[in-house]
Amino acid sequence: MIKRYAAIFIGSDKCEIIVGQRGKGTVNILDRANYPIDFGYQSFNQRRIDITSVYSLCRILNTYIEIARGYDVESVDILFTSTLREAKNRRYVLEQIKSSTGCEVRLLEQEEEIGMIYKYAMLKCAPLFTEDFLAEGILLASIANGHTSSAILKEGIIDFYQVQKLGYLRLREMFSFMEARAENSEGLMEAYFGVSLKETVAELKDRKIPHMIVVAREAEGMAKLCGLEDKKPYHKISRGAFDALYQEIRGLSPNQLARKYPFLDKNSAEIIKHSLIFYLKLLDDTKIEGLILVHLNVCDAMVQAKLGITREQGLKEWLDDCTLALVRRMGQRYGVDQAHSAAVEKLAGKIFDSLKKRFNLGRRERTLMTLAVWLMDMGRFVSQGRGDAINHVLVAHSDIIGLSEADKRIVGAILDGLRVEPFDETRLEKDLSAKQQIMAAKLIVILKLAVALDKSHQQKISRIQCRVEGTTFIVTARSTENIQLEAYFFDACLGSIAEVFGLQARLIIKREKI
Repeated sequence: MIKRYAAIFIGSDKCEIIVGQRGKGTVNILDRANYPIDFGYQSFNQRRIDITSVYSLCRILNTYIEIARGYDVESVDILFTSTLREAKNRRYVLEQIKSSTGCEVRLLEQEEEIGMIYKYAMLKCAPLFTEDFLAEGILLASIANGHTSSAILKEGIIDFYQVQKLGYLRLREMFSFMEARAENSEGLMEAYFGVSLKETVAELKDRKIPHMIVVAREAEGMAKLCGLEDKKPYHKISRGAFDALYQEIRGLSPNQLARKYPFLDKNSAEIIKHSLIFYLKLLDDTKIEGLILVHLNVCDAMVQAKLGITREQGLKEWLDDCTLALVRRMGQRYGVDQAHSAAVEKLAGKIFDSLKKRFNLGRRERTLMTLAVWLMDMGRFVSQGRGDAINHVLVAHSDIIGLSEADKRIVGAILDGLRVEPFDETRLEKDLSAKQQIMAAKLIVILKLAVALDKSHQQKISRIQCRVEGTTFIVTARSTENIQLEAYFFDACLGSIAEVFGLQARLIIKREKI
């Protein structure tokens, strides 16, 4: 168990390090430092990061690594997020950093970043989450450098989620353009936010959700502008306080804001008004009376995730539950047979459990298989003729919190391969690594067997027992009904299980008394 840890985050306008130590039920910060950089401007405007800037960054990183070693940390993580994701030369930047510092830099994917932010918000706001508070419903939003996301929590679990490319850097560039060319730039901003928030607002229309939590990097500055001086994990700010602040700062340029409020740095002054307009539009459209503002610091979130082991495990399980809830709802929208999916999930789970030890299947494989179960046949909602070939496209372009791009590719490959007869492993080769192809093939075969056992979509089989005896895989199914159709399609899968698992499968049918 790691006790001391250093997190280094390379953001759009600063590179930051935090050194943390696990205490009794808490995380103690031993040191923190940051250095200004301009990677955000380069990445979002030039679509590449200058090599001279990379050299400067490497000097900063080497200094931070020495600081971390001075504290005798057991682990150091260096993260990039949207700033590098947007750069066309990101591979070369990562290679330059590795060769200059000897350290790997991890490029955090968008869904991973948002997942980490949401877990951090749930941790910071934990004192608020009474049973009644969660039951009433929550709108959870975050604003990062490259994106804005919104999620609706029902009974504490996310069941709606949307991501927009509306991060700080994009907003800053867009609204600088608007301010230079439009007489009523603030009204133009409001209209733009209204269009961007349309789907989230429509989802909230019949829900009457009273609570909103927003995670944002300018939260402390915004709270201070609203007259809240103390640093806290979160700030409750009323609609009236935001209205009063807006009247006070509307029409002021970033330079004028910085002069009027010296505690605002240059970057905060540039984004504070845009963020305020966003909050007000969100409050207007959702009819919520105020919001809870949480300060976003990715480095702090990294430290909490690494050192808060007990709480982190609980938050990870919460995020897994949210992922499944979103996928189930997605399946409903695409007309997936829910009763069939529930039956297949149960049958596939039994088959999976009987094979997992022998064939190196673990929790991640089980999770991906379960997610695929609830999206089966969704492509047919779009096209009856080519439905099986576009499942992966629908998954790849859906906002599913907790799923990385690699996970989406695997789930999409499973869905596309599930209905292909006979099993064709060559269809997995395009987008998956060799290791991922093997994983996907195993899960496809397990699901093929499970789907066969409910081929009629009538849940005729009450339960199954599975066991491996040498090279034979025996499935005993119990039913009171005629399952000739299921038996036929189970036999059609025999070649698939023999090819992927090297097992000869047998189905034994036992009749139950009515």
